[in-house]
Amino acid sequence: MPLYADYPHAEIAAGRHDVPPSSPDAERFVCEAEIGDGWLHPYASNYTFVVRLSCGDREGYGVYKPEAGERPLWDFPTGTLARRECATYEFAKALGWGSIPPTVLREGEAGEGSLQLFVPHDPDSNFFTLRDERPDETLRLAVFDVLANNADRKGGHCFLGPDGCLWAVDNGLTFHEDHKLRTVIWDYSGDPIPPALLADVGRVAGDLLQTARALRRSPPCWTARSYRCSGSGCGAYSLSLSCRRPALAATCRGRGYEECRPRNGCGVCWQSR
Repeated sequence: MPLYADYPHAEIAAGRHDVPPSSPDAERFVCEAEIGDGWLHPYASNYTFVVRLSCGDREGYGVYKPEAGERPLWDFPTGTLARRECATYEFAKALGWGSIPPTVLREGEAGEGSLQLFVPHDPDSNFFTLRDERPDETLRLAVFDVLANNADRKGGHCFLGPDGCLWAVDNGLTFHEDHKLRTVIWDYSGDPIPPALLADVGRVAGDLLQTARALRRSPPCWTARSYRCSGSGCGAYSLSLSCRRPALAATCRGRGYEECRPRNGCGVCWQSR
């Protein structure tokens, strides 16, 4: 998976985009596709690459944002933006609103990061060109940004895709524990939220509450073991935390826990101390 600096706008725009983001198996395509060559996006503030994706006879492109390429921010923990991108997609999927292209956590050439299905679009398509012709969808996006506590909703972060749907991208600055809403979408301030959207929010809130109660009733999920490197005499130690609930493993790692892995580049196995 070579990464290049020269971004080929015309080649990517004219390339194959066999799987639209609204396809039922779009998420599976992003999860299973082989990641090919990538190009550094010229307008991104963090290291962001548009990469080729291929799975069987289907091809497309993805937006790969490695954690290692995130610029430190004063108000967001370092190394968390990729997971926030993924969480935003999962939240939109749970609501049934489908405005975020499929986004998953993948290992790429520059390490672990978020991989989102690339959506080709007219560069002149943005919130300001869509708000009058698609008021219901832009209002729903405004509500979503309030719920996700989006701290970076720019007009160009939403556009119309070839499938005729409105898509919102660049969702890494979300879900901060403090109030951080920063958005250009103020057109609906003071307007009532449609009952259908409130019903979706109530349903997801109820699901989350049930999940939280179930987690509180379950036993601790992590078992700690200490390990020592058995080779090269480097003498390094590491702590392994084994998760008994695999579904929570990514969340726990995001909070500072990590699986045991070789350190100091000695490349040998770890033995229990």
